[in-house]
Amino acid sequence: MSTDNSAALKAGMAKAKAAIQADLTGRLSRLMGDMVSDMGKKIRDNAGGMTGNTWTSPAGAVYADGMLTDIRLGAEPLRGKLKKGDIFPKGSVRFDGTRQKKAFKADIETTGNPSQSDNYEFLESQQTGSKEFKATIVGGTEYRGHEQVADNFAKCQIEIDKYFKP
Repeated sequence: MSTDNSAALKAGMAKAKAAIQADLTGRLSRLMGDMVSDMGKKIRDNAGGMTGNTWTSPAGAVYADGMLTDIRLGAEPLRGKLKKGDIFPKGSVRFDGTRQKKAFKADIETTGNPSQSDNYEFLESQQTGSKEFKATIVGGTEYRGHEQVADNFAKCQIEIDKYFKP
């Protein structure tokens, strides 16, 4: 008498795939959380905090099977980004807790949204539906330098090994 184990094999493979996907997604999520935190710390150490959008702008997302499975956003800024021509008045309380010493007029065009709003919209749009795992990290503000993006990419390449070594 022959026994057909195909149904049991199929069910076992589905369970294995789900377990592997959950493990990989968890590792990528921890990596994104650590990278977003590290980027935020570097920004705070090297930049002032007027509205808070630069400090809170790093964000990361993880995708499995082309679908968004996790997103890591920074803290809420004080307000949306300044648009070109907007003025941050002298004496205003800044995100870093100090008072603005002189009026600041924005000279770069932005959406005017809080950085998290733009980040979430962008990261959500990256869902592809394809059968892949992907991790994406963004700076979230229009005036971020190329050097910082390159530094973050290099750090991510180094850090990722820590999350996948047994």
